[in-house]
Amino acid sequence: MNDLTTFAEVDRLPPGAAGPLPANSAWQRALRTIHRHGVAHGSVRADNILLQDCGNNPWVMIIDFGHAYLDPTPLQCEGELAELAQVFHELE
Repeated sequence: MNDLTTFAEVDRLPPGAAGPLPANSAWQRALRTIHRHGVAHGSVRADNILLQDCGNNPWVMIIDFGHAYLDPTPLQCEGELAELAQVFHELE
């Protein structure tokens, strides 16, 4: 298994996209990418989500894997996505 730090830089949206995706969509893609690698973050909150503005190509980074764990169940992954939705809702 790769070192967890390799999952910190998660998902870069394709260049030339037809306009920017909403930030919450990019964050969801980033978290789903981590889950596909068999890792649950364990501490989804605004402080652990970074968004670098690259115009139409935002770069999402999820940091602080101190509470991460391997092999989450689908229910645990859905729980993290719900936590992420709550974080985004609070930021609006």
